[in-house]
Amino acid sequence: MDGATNAPADGLLIMRGLMYAIDTVYWNPLRKQFDPLACSACGEGAFSFAFTNDDVQPLCPTRAASRQSRRF
Repeated sequence: MDGATNAPADGLLIMRGLMYAIDTVYWNPLRKQFDPLACSACGEGAFSFAFTNDDVQPLCPTRAASRQSRRF
């Protein structure tokens, strides 16, 4: 055995305009909910995400706010 878990997983299709990405979400049977996705900027887990106009990588609310404030 290589230490891998057999957690149920599903693909999550994220579409924004003509761009798309597929992330994997994992079901946590102990909590009876999906585990949070990781922010592409900081790695923190979150259930609520924002996306930039340039790509479809998920950003947590903290990183999305900091990127918006730098644009103006």
